[in-house]
Amino acid sequence: MAYDFFSSLNAHPYEVMLKNVILKDIDTEQGGIILDLVDVIAAIYCCDITIARQIDHRRRFNICVPVTNPEMWGETKTILQELLSFVSKDDLSVNFIKEDKKLLIDRLSLNFPGFHNVSLLSGGLDSFCGAHQNIESGFKSIYCGYKINKFEQSKQTAIRNFVAAKHSDSLSYFFEKLNLEKIEPTQATRSLLFLALACAVAYTNDVKVIHIYENGVLSLNPVKNGRFTTKTTHPKTIKLFNELLSILKIDLKVSNPFQYKTKGEIINKLDEGFKAAIVNTHTCSLSRQNPHIFEKKKQCGFCIPCILRKISLASYDNEQFDVEYEVNYGAKLTDVTDAYQKVEYKSSLEYFKAYKQDIDNKTIYQTLGLKEMYYEDRDFLQKTDEMLSLFSQEVERYLVKYDIY
Repeated sequence: MAYDFFSSLNAHPYEVMLKNVILKDIDTEQGGIILDLVDVIAAIYCCDITIARQIDHRRRFNICVPVTNPEMWGETKTILQELLSFVSKDDLSVNFIKEDKKLLIDRLSLNFPGFHNVSLLSGGLDSFCGAHQNIESGFKSIYCGYKINKFEQSKQTAIRNFVAAKHSDSLSYFFEKLNLEKIEPTQATRSLLFLALACAVAYTNDVKVIHIYENGVLSLNPVKNGRFTTKTTHPKTIKLFNELLSILKIDLKVSNPFQYKTKGEIINKLDEGFKAAIVNTHTCSLSRQNPHIFEKKKQCGFCIPCILRKISLASYDNEQFDVEYEVNYGAKLTDVTDAYQKVEYKSSLEYFKAYKQDIDNKTIYQTLGLKEMYYEDRDFLQKTDEMLSLFSQEVERYLVKYDIY
């Protein structure tokens, strides 16, 4: 049960993760709901990473969370269940018990007014491009990152320092990790945890907008060739999370400004200074899950995120700004001698070939599951069509350029 998880920490998740981030006391009724939000999503995240996923098997999370207003939280059960089912393909049974909460800081209370948004700065390439977008848009921004592991922390720090130097109208924070042993590496709910933590930062800084920057292609993330795909920034996920905030009467809004953009066009709009810092960003999902498999300074180059990164840089002739991979640019399938790497390399390439084929055949919407209710834009289909058409061209350029087969 999740309550045992709280006991094992000897603290609530909000006390662990926000202790070096929040700059003023949270001791109001609304503030209590914000702290609840962190605890509830953290309990779900705890189950996600500590319960192994079985092939073709939906896990069931049974959690009991102490909250300040059980009656209000009782109204969120359906949304929470739908959110988890969509994002990680799991089932949720949740109950709430009454407990008062507040977070008092032991230092001078500070207030920095006038920020436009709270933005994720994860150390990944898309959120890095999001920082460039914030600067170009003239936004004052607060950047938030989540400490992942020592393997990536140096890159996160380098990106954080680079953005701070470029974006003088900004603040940045890294949330503390929960001390948990990870059993399941996919971490499908990690972005939900970030959003909950970002809500706390936004609330205490009087910010109303949270930006989670993710290219539209990976946000849609259709299931192809039996590959497990998460829906962490899918339009439906963002809609459901905003509905959760509405039920809780939290006056915040989450949005993805890149939802109609390909990764390639986002990267290509970076100035030369930002492009030169791309080498400090981390994309690879396999080295994140298994940091001891590869040399510490390398990303695999054959998982789905790495292949998308290669497609996106190569299609605009930006490879010179990228990292050196375990399986580098230009590597043909016949060049890869490791059996596991070869299978994964081929599977990831086939995923994007199938994605492109469905776009070209106009059958892609059969697997995307898009609905008008997920969008605020009336012309969302036209914008999505334009993005997917461009992505198909990017895949074609990459495949022709490197002739991998």
